[in-house]
Amino acid sequence: MPQARVGIYFAIKNIVGKKRKILLSPYTIHDVVNMVLCAGGIPEFIELESTTCNLDPNKAIEQIDEETAAVMVTHLHGFGVDLNKLKTICCSKGIPLIEDAAQAFGTIVNGSHVGTIGDIGIYSFGMYKNLNSFQGGMLVTKHKEIYEKIKNDICDLAVLDNFSYLKKVLNAFVTDLVTFPLFFKHFTYKIFRFGHLKRVEFLNKRVRVEDNPRKKENIPNSYLKGMNNIQAEIILNNLKYVKNNNKKRIDFAKLYFNKLKKIQHIQIAPFHRDFKHTYSYYTIQYDKRDDLVDYLMLNGCDLAIQHIKNCADLECFKDYRKRLPIARSVARKTILLPCYSRYSETDIKRNVFYIEKYFKEHKKKISSYR
Repeated sequence: MPQARVGIYFAIKNIVGKKRKILLSPYTIHDVVNMVLCAGGIPEFIELESTTCNLDPNKAIEQIDEETAAVMVTHLHGFGVDLNKLKTICCSKGIPLIEDAAQAFGTIVNGSHVGTIGDIGIYSFGMYKNLNSFQGGMLVTKHKEIYEKIKNDICDLAVLDNFSYLKKVLNAFVTDLVTFPLFFKHFTYKIFRFGHLKRVEFLNKRVRVEDNPRKKENIPNSYLKGMNNIQAEIILNNLKYVKNNNKKRIDFAKLYFNKLKKIQHIQIAPFHRDFKHTYSYYTIQYDKRDDLVDYLMLNGCDLAIQHIKNCADLECFKDYRKRLPIARSVARKTILLPCYSRYSETDIKRNVFYIEKYFKEHKKKISSYR
């Protein structure tokens, strides 16, 4: 697939007919919702589980009706949703189950890799994923009829030309350069921190992604570029590293979990060693997010505010707006702590130290919030 989002588009395009309602998480990039719309679907947002930031399968089951064309579950931040009950219900009603596993390549739930549990699975090979070719994606399905339809859809796509691909590679090279640990620590991070603390929009907008949500009803032609052989070769050559890299992420997540579970004022991601969670980031949630983030950045910590929004609240999707208190809360409170494979244990301990220090120093202030 050209991108994971395009995989979502083709999956839904070949499912919707008289039934058009697609049940999905509102806590996702806005373009996922756009792909549903471009494919002829109607998004129906489902409430989240607060601890996992993922769609609540039980809430999805409650919303299935005669208009439901498919249920799409996102395994966000690398956390695998347990789909046993939802899959059983979907199978009994003849409703396809789609897995958006863009952030969860290598995650395993009940012995099966996410993306292979439902009827269709979609993966991303974008620049920041744990398996990447700078852009691209993959769709898998166990249904030959769906496979043939989608294969026919993509067979005539123009392949991404080498010049356009080179620009993406160069962009990735620059990103790698400015985030190289020594350079990042002494130069890039200081600029990033200055922009955040001083609210310099010129700098801040350069580190935000998916920052201009707008509704699309037709898929852009620029999306419809097939993966080329270079991208495929990169993926094949790097498959062998995924498991070990995910193990490193899990080990880093354990460091965060064991220390941060003692802090009662934050909600932390659950810890799983059995690959049920492969931690694209380690997430924490806190009511006074901006206050905590400012403090951590003042003390040189590396972290980010989650850029994903609650799409059920976005003005561009007002026709599908829905009051979902948990989704709204999660979008407002979530902080991303790094745990990628080349990150260091020293940096994680530094992050944890200053998070603990913040809550010790702000104990009286926090009590007044409550």
